[in-house]
Order: sequence, then structure tokens, then C-alpha cells
Amino acid sequence: MTYEKRKLFTNVDVFAITKELDKLLINSTISNIYEIEDLLILKLRTNEGKKNLIIKSDTRINLTNYDYPIPKYPSQYIISLRKFLKNRRILKVSQYNFDRIVIFELYNPNSEPWKLIVELFNKGNYILIDENSIIKVAKKYKKFKDRDVLAGKEYLFPKSRGIDFLSINQDEFKELIKNSDTEVVRNLARNINIAGLYSEEVCFRAGIDKNSIGIDLSDEDLSNLFKSFKDLRNQLLFGDTNAYIVKNRKGTEISVVPFEIKIYNEFDKRNFDSFNNAVDEFFSKIDSKELIKPSDEKVLEKIKQQEKILKNQIDYLEELKLKKKNYYEKGDFIYAHFKSLENMFNTIITAKSKGYLWEEINEKLQKAKLENVEGTYFFKMIIP
Repeated sequence: MTYEKRKLFTNVDVFAITKELDKLLINSTISNIYEIEDLLILKLRTNEGKKNLIIKSDTRINLTNYDYPIPKYPSQYIISLRKFLKNRRILKVSQYNFDRIVIFELYNPNSEPWKLIVELFNKGNYILIDENSIIKVAKKYKKFKDRDVLAGKEYLFPKSRGIDFLSINQDEFKELIKNSDTEVVRNLARNINIAGLYSEEVCFRAGIDKNSIGIDLSDEDLSNLFKSFKDLRNQLLFGDTNAYIVKNRKGTEISVVPFEIKIYNEFDKRNFDSFNNAVDEFFSKIDSKELIKPSDEKVLEKIKQQEKILKNQIDYLEELKLKKKNYYEKGDFIYAHFKSLENMFNTIITAKSKGYLWEEINEKLQKAKLENVEGTYFFKMIIP
């Protein structure tokens, strides 16, 4: 396994975080919404006081103890969200279908709850739908192969990939593995839709080489593999929180996990009392430092952006000047030979009105030009 720094939430992480957020945020009220770069910040009034919920595009979602700069001017998207979300009460936080999708059910005094849907994939999206699943506001509107995210249209969840991690039984599991000619770790990740880390963990716990080919495994191997898979699933569903941040041999923090991962047994760890706090420490401290920069650095960055825009505009202006010169030359040529060009044009239009095909007219004029017939000097070809 390559121990590179994790950058994204897996569906296992989404399950663990929503389980915690549901307990922490029930009956909380949304007091305001902000957006800074690719972060959505929900300010909440909870039973334990004021909290900030961070949602980062396709990375993660968590309550944070870190400070983030608040932009002075909201985007049109944020203005629309505020109109619908301010002072709404959160009734429930859940995961959809063991996918990287988080659903916030919001109190609606007139009917069934509205929902704020957070899609943590394809660079992320935040979609607000009403009690009839009609899209009120979305960060990004887009047409997909199997669904559309468009204002005023019904919201459809994306199709889940693979067999359901939470319900697959032993027979289905064995059938999936033993009939495959691909590596076990790849088969698990693709067809049961669990991240590479957890696919490797299943193999590691079973004592099976992750690169083994499914059809080469014995019945005993398959049984051990399913037992390992089931133990990991039960640990996620029913086990105690044992969240920690993992450090590599150089002391660099490389991963954050909601429960014990045996692959990391020999690594240094920092333990936390909740997965949310571990996620906050792992992701938010980096984001907050990157966003809170010295003011002069921000000004220099802004200047660079404006200089780039200016250069593009100057280049475009030069391009327009060349086009202008070219068009003037063509215009002068047409004006100088206007009568001859007009006669030739009328000849073509007359022939077409008599029912000749473009190819026939082209052929006749090409022949006439070769014979130096008057008025065909400027003819080259007809492109229908």
C-alpha cells in the first residue's frame, strides 16, 4: 500500500460522520450561510451553543473549531440559499444509500421536510429541494447521462455503483469473488463500492494477498475473506468510536479513520473522542491556514490575476486589429471588382433557380473559366 496523504472522504467516512452529526445537530437552527472559495459554511445554533459546519466541495463535511474568514459580499447562490435556509431547523442528518451523499432534512411548517443534499463527488454540489423533490437552488446546474440537476425540475439521486455494502450476504460475496479474474482488492473496491483503504483492510485481516485473483482462491480463503469483510462492516455499524489520525514514519499526518484499521498497527497515531474532531484536526487546520493569509499576499495574488486578465485582453485586441485589416482588404477588393462579382453571383443564383444542382453549376463554371469565358475570372469553386 502507498501511504500518501488522504484528500477525500470515502463512503465509509460519510457513514461515520453522518452518524455523529445526526446526534449533534438534531433540532439545531441554521442562523446564516457563507461561502469562501470551495467551502460552504453553515452557522448553527445547537443545544451546545453556536457551531460552524464546514462542507468542502468533494472533500468532506464536519463541525469545526477553527476560524475561517467571512467574505463581505455573498454570491447570488448564497443569497438564494439564505432566503430559503435561514432559521430552518435541522430534523435529521443521514447518508443516502451508502454513497458519498449527505441529506439534511429541514423543518417545513406547511408540509413534508425540505432537504439540503450534499454530493461529495464530481467536484461536489449542494442542492436544495422542496417537499416534492423539486430543485429550488443548486450550486451547479448540469445535465448528466442518467439525470439532470436543473432549477424547477425533480431531483433524482445518482445511481449507486456496485452491490450494497450494508446488505450483501455470504453467498453473494463469495459469488462475486470466485467468478472474477481480477485482483481481489480491485474487485471489492469496484463492485461493493468501498474505498481502496478498506478493500485492502479486508484482505489484510483475512491474511490474503490483495493482488490475488478471485478464481484462484480456495473455499477457505473465500470464507476468511467474507468473515474479515463482515467484521469490518460490523465494526462500522455497531462498534465504538475509535477515531484517530495516522502519521507515517516521517511524522507526516497521512490519514484519518473512524475506527481501528489493522494496516496502520505499526504507525504512530493521535486518538480523538469523535470522528468529527479527528476530521476537523486533519482537514480544517490545513484549510484555515491556507485561507487566512497575510493581507499583502492576498493583494499580490489579486494583482497577478488582474495582470493575467489584462494580458489576455491586450492579446485579444491585437487579434481584432489583424482581423480588421484583413476585412478591410477584402472589402476593398470586392468594391474594386463589384460589377464582375455581382454578374457572376447573379449567374449562379439564376442557374440554381432553374433547378441545376450545385455540383452541376460548379462544373459548368469551372469549365467556363478554363475556356476564359468573360465574367468567370474570379470564380474558384462552389461550396454548397
